[in-house]
Amino acid sequence: MSQHAGQITAAGGEWEVTFEPAPTDVTDAVDDAYRQKYAGNPYLAPMIRNEVRAATVRIRPRIN
Repeated sequence: MSQHAGQITAAGGEWEVTFEPAPTDVTDAVDDAYRQKYAGNPYLAPMIRNEVRAATVRIRPRIN
């Protein structure tokens, strides 16, 4: 994240990508999905902590 760039391997290929913090609307949607799926589960609270939200990133193809 400090370089905002890297390489990912997925689906049998490797791609150069950029990383950026996920927008608030995305992290809110992720948290809402976790709340719906894990309602009543004691592990829900750690999944939606601010520290976890801060680790959510958007990955985009790097355009050279």
